[in-house]
Amino acid sequence: MAGEAAGYAMGLVMLVSADPTCAEEMLTYAKETRHEKIIHGLAMGLAFFFYGRQEEADFTIASLLAEKASDLL
Repeated sequence: MAGEAAGYAMGLVMLVSADPTCAEEMLTYAKETRHEKIIHGLAMGLAFFFYGRQEEADFTIASLLAEKASDLL
């Protein structure tokens, strides 16, 4: 529960900032951990992070989709 809450908190603290460095750190940690609750918390944190900043989020979304597609091949 604490890990999931930390992901939410990171997103809320950085609400609407869309700083690429912070987003990359959150994504890197989400990829490295095996804890589903932490991954969920970071995903929701990223949603808060990019809230109202769709243009900045498009690059991150496209890279995640491309990574998932390459993993399926």
